[in-house]
Amino acid sequence: MLDRKDAAVIFIISVSFLLVATFNVGAASIPSTGWRPKQEEVYITFPQNTSVASLYLYINSEYNVSAVISQKTGEGWKLAGHVDNTGYYKWISSTDLNVVTDSLKIYFLAGEDIYEFVAVDENGAPIPIVKVWGSDPLDTNVNKLFDEQGLFENPPTFISETYFDEIYFVRAAKDYLAQREVFEWTHPPLGKLIIVAGISLFSFSPIGWRLAGVLFAALMIPVVYVTGLVMFKTRFAACVSSLLLSLDFMHFTMGRIGTVDTFLVFFSTVSILFFFMNYEQMSKSAEANLRYIFLGSVFASLAICVKWTAVLGVIGQIILIVFATLIASPRAESLIVRLRSLVRPLSMTILSFIVGGLIYISTYIPYLAIGHTFGDIVNLQIRMFGFHSGLPPEHTFASSWVTWPLMLRPFRFFIKCLPGDMISTINAMGNPAIWWFGLAAVLIALLMGIKERKANFIFLVVLYVSQLLPYALITRDIYIYHYYPEVPLLVLIIGGLLSEFWVERGSRKYVVLYLLAVAIAFVAFYPVISGYPAPTWYISWIKWFQAWDFLGV
Repeated sequence: MLDRKDAAVIFIISVSFLLVATFNVGAASIPSTGWRPKQEEVYITFPQNTSVASLYLYINSEYNVSAVISQKTGEGWKLAGHVDNTGYYKWISSTDLNVVTDSLKIYFLAGEDIYEFVAVDENGAPIPIVKVWGSDPLDTNVNKLFDEQGLFENPPTFISETYFDEIYFVRAAKDYLAQREVFEWTHPPLGKLIIVAGISLFSFSPIGWRLAGVLFAALMIPVVYVTGLVMFKTRFAACVSSLLLSLDFMHFTMGRIGTVDTFLVFFSTVSILFFFMNYEQMSKSAEANLRYIFLGSVFASLAICVKWTAVLGVIGQIILIVFATLIASPRAESLIVRLRSLVRPLSMTILSFIVGGLIYISTYIPYLAIGHTFGDIVNLQIRMFGFHSGLPPEHTFASSWVTWPLMLRPFRFFIKCLPGDMISTINAMGNPAIWWFGLAAVLIALLMGIKERKANFIFLVVLYVSQLLPYALITRDIYIYHYYPEVPLLVLIIGGLLSEFWVERGSRKYVVLYLLAVAIAFVAFYPVISGYPAPTWYISWIKWFQAWDFLGV
């Protein structure tokens, strides 16, 4: 089905996305040799009359790292500041010291692993250290606090730290690697195991725990291309759909963070391809393709193995199987005969999800390997349901599902003020040219699907509604990134509609202008979706609405 031109288009779009998404995604190395304090003192000697503005500690601590900092004076030691913070693979700083001294004493009251300790001057640059020693002569590991000074990011940002929910998923990945109880248990294991694979392939570092997401986001592009080609039978629709996906903000941002949503959307998108091929065949002949149903169900099961919300797409697929059977059967046949024709496809769907259930259980093999039982797996599912259904509505960036297509409340993942009135910020939102036009496109596709009996548009709209509407019943906090599974559907709908307009030569210039607007929007908003430093005035300029909280004000 794919020829060389298709392969060339897929290669160019996918590789271009991969290069842009990988750029500045994270550091390849972070401090890794650590020390754990035991209520002891550490002494640091600098060159004479050194101006010390602050101290940075790279920590991995579930509890607060607490320390009192004193400076050397002619009469002894004088209180200069303190450290009291927590974080997971994160740089924390002391209170502003702003002292001129040649020695500091740090008395640690509490804390867990500290991987590096850096003193900085008023410009944030690391200060050379002459000597380090601890009050415990037997504790030689104290030197590990100062053996990786070159890995300090000046100033620290997401490049060298975890951010947002990475604190849960990266920690879970490390737990899997250490073969111990996993900290993050509120989602099924598959997504976290994929992050483990990325870390094992590269390193335990920001780029290592984000690498798998970037790769899956890139792989989603050829999947959407093939799906567009199968659905609309034109290279133009396939090309536009995959291009739009590569330029969507949500797809870009979620692919670059060490969480699991991109894996969910990838597996769901592959399942859509196989389910559609079956739906198309059933719509024409009422004969189900059991192989496509099986493959679609297995990939949908893999999506469920990442997050339970993938079930919403499965519900839509079952509705479509029933719908395709009833409308494709000859009208002369009785309702009983029509319903009877559902037995084979629904039986295969059930059988496939039994296989999917076995896959789901297999993702818990590491959980079983550390001493748990199958009964524990069942109890864990009950705890997971209780956790998600019982979350209190209290998050600042929570938003109603009806606001997602209009992007009324993006989710800010990260923000850091930088020298020179620059800012680094990462926000989960959509490309306005895709999401806003996409909402209208869904309505147009629905009308065309009904009026012209276009199976492809009906299929996409039913899935879109089935994945979105159930959020109206959820009472816990929900967020705009829950709309991410709709993005492949949106770009396919838009690609299909634009291919219809492309046939009319007079409309082609408008299609080109629209695609140009999508690309310009991506370039314009790149700083707020990537964390790339930009002037504060520029971020303020593209903050079109008050609720677009890019700046934290």
